[in-house]
Amino acid sequence: MAELDADDEAALSLKALLLPQGKGTLVFPGDIRYILQGLPSVDDVSDGEWLMFEQETVAHAHRLYHDVGADVALTFTARCSAPTLEKEDGGIRMEDANARAVRLAFRSASPFVVGVLGPSCLDDAEDDEAAERAYEEQARCLVSKGVHGLLLDAMPDIHHLEVAARGARYAAMSRTLGAYRPLIGSVALDDAHNLEDGASIFDAIAMAPSMGIACIGIEGLDSVSACALSGRLAEAAGAAGITVLVRIAAATERRERTDLSRLDEMKAIETATSDLAQAGIRLVGPGHGAGPEAVGVMADVFDQLDL
Repeated sequence: MAELDADDEAALSLKALLLPQGKGTLVFPGDIRYILQGLPSVDDVSDGEWLMFEQETVAHAHRLYHDVGADVALTFTARCSAPTLEKEDGGIRMEDANARAVRLAFRSASPFVVGVLGPSCLDDAEDDEAAERAYEEQARCLVSKGVHGLLLDAMPDIHHLEVAARGARYAAMSRTLGAYRPLIGSVALDDAHNLEDGASIFDAIAMAPSMGIACIGIEGLDSVSACALSGRLAEAAGAAGITVLVRIAAATERRERTDLSRLDEMKAIETATSDLAQAGIRLVGPGHGAGPEAVGVMADVFDQLDL
């Protein structure tokens, strides 16, 4: 067996942290586009174009999340699969966009860099088989460039999660690419805390181990919901033998916030992070509408609890 390099060793450390019996905490970053909002023509520029033509802006966003307390950098590649890039018809190759994204994420100096695969791959592919191949190709590219794990980001239903996991798992387990890279699944919830197909978050948690997923991320819970569900989420994860990552969404839209409502939001995130930690959930990050400020609050809570 080939000798493990530094990235392989980091992958093994990340795998250990994601185990149910793992020690320590992880604060994940928010969306890169949260920082890009407000820049000229942000909605007219694709993720691939940001990576290829505005790389310093993307690198700055990664560094900003790291500087306020994020332990992980997530590659800006949720919409950089081959089917999605081909559909956008911008002349950007999957291999080039993903390689650039990994390099920019490593510039954050975060201890762990995790490659991101998004739901648009399946949405833009011809069929499930083509999507599975595309997920594998993108995951292999990300792993070959040194990422320490893979995140299947914000999957809207169980079917998306299954297809992405099948493709990514082949790359994650490939010995020719070094040590095993852990898979983190992630599902996006609606206002009723269900997936688009009607499955609940508890269904997703129970099914995740059969897909080779070590940790299941949850998108769509605000601070109040995260507090209310913390105990049940921890219990369900324990029964399934996996860990849970809760990405806490903002309760108000960014453009609607006043100074007072922003302070209230941060206080709510502080309380939710503490409740999650007390329940045994050690992995958190900001969800929709939340950014660097939330990362800083979460990191401070973990530091104060001395977990």
